[in-house]
Amino acid sequence: LLDVGIVRMLHEEGLTPTFRDRAPGTPGYSAPEQLANEKDKQDTRTDLFSLGIVVFETVSGDHPFRNGALPVDEAIHSGERIHLTDVTADIDQVQGWEDFTSELLQTEMNRRPRTPQIASKIFQEGQINV
Repeated sequence: LLDVGIVRMLHEEGLTPTFRDRAPGTPGYSAPEQLANEKDKQDTRTDLFSLGIVVFETVSGDHPFRNGALPVDEAIHSGERIHLTDVTADIDQVQGWEDFTSELLQTEMNRRPRTPQIASKIFQEGQINV
């Protein structure tokens, strides 16, 4: 999974104007700090948030922030989402996936894994049924 359409070096000036309401990218797959165009806050954890959405969709067939009550970008900002255990009858089968995606989908970025290595460790230590 790779999206190089908006790649930039973290310590160099970005090409996206700071005055824009939101950063480039697909809003339904963007982290809150990306939706708010807070460039100084975007880092690897921003990408891990997007990965969490894709993993959730892969396991469930549903988008975690499409709960019907709010538009997706507002649901992402507010943290209002569905859980894998809400959309399956076999809770034991998805509990490990739920734990993993919950770590990645924290709307407060400081609560997300700081690196892909930490996310990988969480995945490996989870009771994930593949």
